[in-house]
Amino acid sequence: MKTAFLGGEMGDWMAKRRRIEADYGVSTWAAYATADLGLVAYEDGGDGYVVHPDRVVQICDPVRGDQLPHGETGEVVVTARDATWPMIRFGTGDSALALERNQDGSVRRLSALQGRVGAAVKVREIFVYPRVIEEVVIATPGAIAAQAVATRENDRDLIRISIVLQEGADRIAAEAAAKEAFQRHARIRADEIIFIDALPEDAPLIVNGKDI
Repeated sequence: MKTAFLGGEMGDWMAKRRRIEADYGVSTWAAYATADLGLVAYEDGGDGYVVHPDRVVQICDPVRGDQLPHGETGEVVVTARDATWPMIRFGTGDSALALERNQDGSVRRLSALQGRVGAAVKVREIFVYPRVIEEVVIATPGAIAAQAVATRENDRDLIRISIVLQEGADRIAAEAAAKEAFQRHARIRADEIIFIDALPEDAPLIVNGKDI
């Protein structure tokens, strides 16, 4: 087998794909689909997913329901152009952002999923999604797992990232890569990067410690 078309899963999804590609030499392609809608969007070699022509996708405020400005992360809302299975503005509960839009404001190209609505933590007025921490693991040489914890100290939001590295990994290079990846994807700086021996298998990617 040289090519695999895979259904997505939450958690360490992209890192798992990279391991499959590295370990078995398999080229992986993915789609975004739901049980209610079927196929919504799929990879075509460009960034993120291109939206299926029979789907109208919007990025909306999960509370108000109105469409958000381009580039903002919100809930993926889908309308199916299918008379036999009509779905009008179905809220998927997934969060993403529009990479490209059509003239009517609907999404032409969708980013990778950022997480589930409600899974983000607001840090210094920016929502940080679990997907950002996945990207940190992928970009950090030798990283096995990571977790971010947001806290509030002296009236200031802080976010610290704990990373599990493979034995013998270069910590200086790993720290630099992790800082750069987090800032690129989250649009804020990490306050601290630390290295730890292990994380539980079911450890969440991001923890809101501001209310603890």
